Amino acid sequence: MIRKEPKYRRPLNIGQISILKLLYKFRFATTKNIADYQGGVEKSVYFRLRGLYEQGYIGRNHDSEYYLKRKHASYYLLPKGMKVLKDLADFNTTVINSIYKDKVASEQFKERSINIFTICCSLKTIYGDKIKVFTKSDLVVFDYFPQPPPDAYIKLETDNGAMKHFFLDYYDLATPFFLHRKKIDRYIKYDEEGDWDVTKTELPVFLSVNENPTLLKRTSKRMAQAVDDSLYSEAKFYSADLDTIAKLKKSQEKAWQLAGETTFDSIEEILVKAV
Repeated sequence: MIRKEPKYRRPLNIGQISILKLLYKFRFATTKNIADYQGGVEKSVYFRLRGLYEQGYIGRNHDSEYYLKRKHASYYLLPKGMKVLKDLADFNTTVINSIYKDKVASEQFKERSINIFTICCSLKTIYGDKIKVFTKSDLVVFDYFPQPPPDAYIKLETDNGAMKHFFLDYYDLATPFFLHRKKIDRYIKYDEEGDWDVTKTELPVFLSVNENPTLLKRTSKRMAQAVDDSLYSEAKFYSADLDTIAKLKKSQEKAWQLAGETTFDSIEEILVKAV
């Protein structure tokens, strides 16, 4: 039986458009991701997502394999949803061209995108409007960021009104470790060449969230070695594991380990050391 589309539908409301913008920003998201990031209720977000899905603005991943693995449904933009953003002039052509491929994206890319969103949600829950998150979709128009850019660039306003900057990356087990190593080395070179100087702000602190504690140890060791081997870089690399960050509720929680150190710091302590 073919479902008939109604002749008239109400224009998308602000809440629905905000969801389209988040899918542009993070590429894939669960209901919980969106609710956590917006500070809303999952039930309300679900109804907005369902409406967007039924009208063909977004796609959904949720088959029998998802049920077996107890994975939540994930959502992504479809061309109809992209057109809404295009009409609002709130898009970049390069990003849009990439998003067209999201319907056939690999499970690794979907999972990475959702985990990055989850990490940003945890930080947003703690800092609210004091934190601004920019993903690769946002950074593509700037030429002074590392290439390829970090998974997220974060600006955090401290209690005294100062602005602190962070580069955030997610390190997963599915990516060969030599690629993680190359990323770390690129960051050292980026610092040595002074590309960030054009912003006239201090070099951002590098935050890495690793899929598990074992990978954390490997990346942290490599980061410490890369800094030690450099003659000029004073980059600060802090690492944490995904499970810890996903459960983070307070800025005072000691979740981050400075490369080369054995103790853990809180975001508040990192801010003090970054002065």
